[in-house]
Amino acid sequence: MDFLEHPIDKAIYLILNMPWWVYLIFLYCIFAGWKALYPRVISYYRLFMIPMFFGILSIPIIFVRYSLSLSHLSTWIISCLIGSFTGWWLYRKIPLQADKKKRLMKVPGSKSTLISILLILFFRYCFSYIHIVNPASLKNPFLIYPDLIISAIISGFILGRGIYFSFAYRKSPHTDLSK
Repeated sequence: MDFLEHPIDKAIYLILNMPWWVYLIFLYCIFAGWKALYPRVISYYRLFMIPMFFGILSIPIIFVRYSLSLSHLSTWIISCLIGSFTGWWLYRKIPLQADKKKRLMKVPGSKSTLISILLILFFRYCFSYIHIVNPASLKNPFLIYPDLIISAIISGFILGRGIYFSFAYRKSPHTDLSK
């Protein structure tokens, strides 16, 4: 990449040379976040699809990119717990309707899913860009720990929201949502 001297040229080069499936994931995430803006009825099991997706995406960060160490893993776990608590706390008073026979739930619309998805994708791209342009940054703790903390807090936030909805689902009286 020596022929690219300006940072914008490098960013454009990376965008143009991304695998096609990255764009598909991006479009799906935007679509899922857009749908979350409006109240909707979803399957109880779909509640954890996005947290699992971003959780799985963060595993290579810990195990491959930064070579697993106790400090990296503990930083990620603590940050994920902080994000989970925050997600649960912010949603704890939101009413929920549950159709327990069909395992459906009506969740309110919210900007938080779209914002969380955009933040995760933005920070993933930024840190990946930094590491591709400057491979020595993979050893820089001033870049490693913010990467781990930011991705874990945002993923944890989505997970905490899902945990709250799971408990609220169990506590809610049965309501027929097939209408």
